[in-house]
Amino acid sequence: MSEQHTNAEEMARRAGLADGKALRGRLRKQHPELHVRGSWRTVIGSPKHRVMERVLVSVLAEKGTA
Repeated sequence: MSEQHTNAEEMARRAGLADGKALRGRLRKQHPELHVRGSWRTVIGSPKHRVMERVLVSVLAEKGTA
């Protein structure tokens, strides 16, 4: 079975955000260590992905879409 990947832009779009700027900005501020080789790409279900999901939930809550 191959690994499935996602990135911040795709996660934001699937959550209903117009673009991933808010999510990427929050990730950059709170978790810069997750930005590897210029990318927010991650394996779905990995620890990095779970952190990104938690940050996405907080962005959605602030925007009132959660």
